[in-house]
Amino acid sequence: MDAFIAKDEDALYAVLSEKAQNYYRTKEQIQEAFDFIEGEILSYELARHTGGGNKAIEGGVVVHESISSIIRFIKTDTGHTYEIIASYVLIDKDRDGILGISGIILGLCDESGDPIGIRVFVGRSEPR
Repeated sequence: MDAFIAKDEDALYAVLSEKAQNYYRTKEQIQEAFDFIEGEILSYELARHTGGGNKAIEGGVVVHESISSIIRFIKTDTGHTYEIIASYVLIDKDRDGILGISGIILGLCDESGDPIGIRVFVGRSEPR
């Protein structure tokens, strides 16, 4: 969250997985994300995680685990409310370069915190 508050491109880029860093539009997407959140961030609420993600176990050993977490009720001095959802790969024994944040989705929300459909993506391709 500190990277969003400071609009620090290098700090946000550093926490992305190698795969997300190498996506051809990642640097451009980071700037779009900073531009998307209008105004100065005044407050936000951290959630533990959304429960999204998965875990794969082979022979009693975790070989893959991923989660998603959300930062909600991001309030800015413009009066807008946003949310940030980040997907993390914590463990993957078979694929190099995917540990870390694999993607970030930003959304504009109504005053109650419900998304209203506008989204910006970082580190991954946008849905078609």
